[in-house]
Amino acid sequence: KKWQMLTALLLMTVLVVGCGGGKDGLAPEEIVKASYDEMAKMNSYSFDADIQMTMDLGQYGKMDMTMNSKADAINDPLALKMDSKVAITAQGQNQTVDMLQYVLGTDTGMVLYQQIAGQWSQMKIDDPTLVESMKMDPSENMKVYTENMEKVELLGEEKINDRDCHKINVTLSQEAFDKALGNLGSMNSSGVDMDAIKDTLVNMGGLTMTLWIDKENNQMLQESMDLSSVMKEVMASSLKATGASDDDIANLGDCTMTMTVTYSGYNNVNEITVPDEAKTSPDISGLM
Repeated sequence: KKWQMLTALLLMTVLVVGCGGGKDGLAPEEIVKASYDEMAKMNSYSFDADIQMTMDLGQYGKMDMTMNSKADAINDPLALKMDSKVAITAQGQNQTVDMLQYVLGTDTGMVLYQQIAGQWSQMKIDDPTLVESMKMDPSENMKVYTENMEKVELLGEEKINDRDCHKINVTLSQEAFDKALGNLGSMNSSGVDMDAIKDTLVNMGGLTMTLWIDKENNQMLQESMDLSSVMKEVMASSLKATGASDDDIANLGDCTMTMTVTYSGYNNVNEITVPDEAKTSPDISGLM
């Protein structure tokens, strides 16, 4: 169950943090703002996501995980399909799991459908604030980020898929994630302490992402981020929700997580259809 909750959070991270490209002759801040403008115009895209994670849970043992995903996404109405292969090493055992996930926006929030090891389930997230965020003008959503960039640094140029890109570090302030994570407030009912995550971001001085931005057409081609501190707080919240003692939580070891997302197929996704067997699967919302 906690694994399913974690994958839902990873999906939310991708949806919340995604952004767009840049042009020659602009200051780094202007390049990033131009990328957000392009993202606001985009209604669909595809992406590959590679996640590397290590968790030391003290007496509960250690786990290493890699997740390689291919996905299609539509912004309005919200729809996402993600096909993933997950490799896990825990307690000396290796396991590979195929996972298929769909997210659809609803009138009251969203629903996550998951097929793991051949078994379908669904989880509903009801949150009026989230609904309002999904209905907001995309350019207004992007202002959350453009108005809360603490530091922007041009690192140089690199090629992504044979396309020339600006490589830029962007540090977003805690205020940006106050607003972004605020739209995921219903996650609290599933044992994840969003206030603690926000406090972690304050202590980090914000969150730094590395962006690769196409120099010619303002498209975001790749982004990478280190979410280690945030992931450790997520795991602490999850253990607390399962009744773990304060000592167990205090004895958590290193939790590391890096994520790289490579974008393609801008405005080329026309439809995402959830299988009937997913729609009729058991609802595990109350079990998380």
